[in-house]
Amino acid sequence: MLQQRPTAALEDELSCPICFEFFQDPVSLKCQHSFCRGCLETPAWIQQKQRECPVCRQRPSMADFHPSVSNMKLRNVVEAYLQREEKEGNEGRAVCLVRCSIHNKKLRFFCKECEELVCAVCVETELESIKRSEFAKLRQFLRAEEEARLEALEQEESKKTGLLTERINRLTDDMTSLSERISDIQHRMKTDDVSFLQIHLTYFNNVLCSRYNC
Repeated sequence: MLQQRPTAALEDELSCPICFEFFQDPVSLKCQHSFCRGCLETPAWIQQKQRECPVCRQRPSMADFHPSVSNMKLRNVVEAYLQREEKEGNEGRAVCLVRCSIHNKKLRFFCKECEELVCAVCVETELESIKRSEFAKLRQFLRAEEEARLEALEQEESKKTGLLTERINRLTDDMTSLSERISDIQHRMKTDDVSFLQIHLTYFNNVLCSRYNC
């Protein structure tokens, strides 16, 4: 768990949201967000047809942005803060101005789990790692769900195929029996009519008796 140092909130207000460093020659957009001049005057931002504020995504017109005009008040506040920090540090107060050994950024947060100070880039990197881990877990869960549903569908298909095969076999047996009966009748029709009628009268009587329990 990350905990921000007491002075970190003030440092955030005095830092550029692009480079996370204290403002260097700050300039402000109409939306009141401020940035280092060097961070805004990059080819990628200058060449945009519709420039957006990197923070709020508003689109200031060319007339709203004056890169030649510095935010003097903000620059003075930053300089005053840095001078005060330097003075207090010289007087013996423990002021953390150490930079991250990996990203060379100011250490602004304290990680309770790691029990060490980390910079804003470390925090962002850890968040990205957590996002990737959670995404991998979600993808694995969805894959397992898909496999389970596919297996259930295959089982249902196999069951219905078995029932259909059984019905087809029964129908085939009935058709075979009927064909044999027709052949037998055709054969008997070749005998004398009396014998044919007697045989079939006996057959139908037996059928009626069996049906009505004669």
